[in-house]
Amino acid sequence: MGVTPQSVGSYLEAQTTKKLRQEGFSIVARNRKICGVEIDIIARKNNSGEEHYYFIECKYRHEDTAFPLVSRKQRERYRKAAAFWQSELGRFLNLHLSVAIGTGNSESIHLIADYF
Repeated sequence: MGVTPQSVGSYLEAQTTKKLRQEGFSIVARNRKICGVEIDIIARKNNSGEEHYYFIECKYRHEDTAFPLVSRKQRERYRKAAAFWQSELGRFLNLHLSVAIGTGNSESIHLIADYF
């Protein structure tokens, strides 16, 4: 069995999780389905005494691949899931819809907060 898009995606998610932890994030969930949308990583970080949450879509890209990384439809689905999650928790959150771009190892992963 060779390399599949799923195995590359799982590897990138694991490496992103590792890097986020190294940068002081707590991982709340991985591959969480909310309103039919699978959120790759939900992470939390305390910034200046305030708790911030990050819905992170992981994307593997070759160095020469250009933007956009997330389609308009996918951005809308993430926004809907974020609104639903906040309503389920019963409180407003400092929530960032973000993307992690990587080529496979933790050194080459870049988090773009508030990407969409």
